[in-house]
Amino acid sequence: MITLVHIYECGGCVVTFSVEQAFEEQHLIQCPVCCQDALLRDVGEGEIVRKGE
Repeated sequence: MITLVHIYECGGCVVTFSVEQAFEEQHLIQCPVCCQDALLRDVGEGEIVRKGE
């Protein structure tokens, strides 16, 4: 199974993370470390391949 994700980078605590949310729901996304959204930057899209599902 292939899952499309958006990849974000937090400028406050310098962490990179991925989210499976739709692009339209981007305003709901917060950094999982510092829980802020003001310094988030969308750095692209990616795919996660899950084996065994």
